Amino acid sequence: MIRGKIQSRDFLASIAEMTSCKISNKGTFVEEGKKAAIGTKKQYLYIEGNNKTNVVSAYNEVKRQIDELQLAQSQAVNKTYTEGFSGQFGKF
Repeated sequence: MIRGKIQSRDFLASIAEMTSCKISNKGTFVEEGKKAAIGTKKQYLYIEGNNKTNVVSAYNEVKRQIDELQLAQSQAVNKTYTEGFSGQFGKF
C-alpha cells in the first residue's frame, strides 16, 4: 500500500512541483528478505535537482510522507485488533 502510494505519478508530481526536483523510480522491486538478482539494484527513488537544498527538501518530503503513511497503517491495524474489546475480563 505505502509503496504504491509513494510511486504514484500524482505523488511524485506533487513533490516535484513543490521542490523543483525531478523524481523517478529506478531499479527492480525485490520482496523483503530476498536479495536482488546479480546485476540489478533494489527499487529506489532517484531525485535530481538544480541544487542540494531542493534535493534535500524533496527527500525530506518523501520521508515525511512515508512516515505518515506508516503511522496511519499501524493505527488502522491496531484499531482492527482492539475493535469490540471492552477491556473487562470474566472471573474464573
